Amino acid sequence: MKHWYSKWKDFFFLWFGQSISQLGSRMTAFALVLWSYERAQTVTSVAVLALCSYLPEMLFTFLGGSVADRVSRKAVMFLSDLTAALGTLTLLLVMRADALDVWHLYATNLLGMTNAFQSPASNAALSQIVPPRHYSRASGMQSFSTAANTLVCPALASAVMAFGGLEWVLLIVLTSFLVGAGMLL
Repeated sequence: MKHWYSKWKDFFFLWFGQSISQLGSRMTAFALVLWSYERAQTVTSVAVLALCSYLPEMLFTFLGGSVADRVSRKAVMFLSDLTAALGTLTLLLVMRADALDVWHLYATNLLGMTNAFQSPASNAALSQIVPPRHYSRASGMQSFSTAANTLVCPALASAVMAFGGLEWVLLIVLTSFLVGAGMLL
């Protein structure tokens, strides 16, 4: 049987990896909004982008929780990170081919449904690896990383867009997904 500090270490790796992955997701969302508005010059393009991002997540959340209860949570989180990384890599390759258009962003943002699987799996893993007396501490850490990412991501994405463009944002985001998936391994 593992000691509590060993399980706490497992939680820390999970929390850190998923926080970095979440950072990448939020940076992508903000940077893609900036890029699509700059490219299309319409608020409608931004609204459709948001719809393509949040609607699948909202529709699949119920299924995500059910899947997280029935299969390996680690596998669900890993596949979510891998799917997001593949979507980001696809955008990067299309951009490097100088063929990136706003509709590519719509299609890629449909992968927002991976968050509907990743979040319930991450939250459910909490109860498996953290002793009950540390639930509030672990929950506080998860809430902190979510709030910090909400505050930091727009500024970070904007700064990277200003100095390196969307390509640099996508490279950083791709790295964040790989870190998140790597921490699960």
